[in-house]
Amino acid sequence: MIEIDDTLCMRDVVLADPLFGDFLVDKGFPFSIENPITELVNFSDVVQMRNIDREEFLAEYEAYRENGGVLPEGCDGPRFACF
Repeated sequence: MIEIDDTLCMRDVVLADPLFGDFLVDKGFPFSIENPITELVNFSDVVQMRNIDREEFLAEYEAYRENGGVLPEGCDGPRFACF
């Protein structure tokens, strides 16, 4: 399973894996590396603030990657109960 390094801020996570940034945007998150908050929060912060299930979210991201950067049908929006 994919893991996100919690020692990195979200900006660095997305700079290292731009497809993760695309995934966040496709899921409806208002994400942009130009936003200064991305230097202050890590993935665990996002999980806690958005009250998401980390493992389910990462499993969905893994499926997104395997699907060529396209959300499976019916999996758009910030909720992720597609699997």
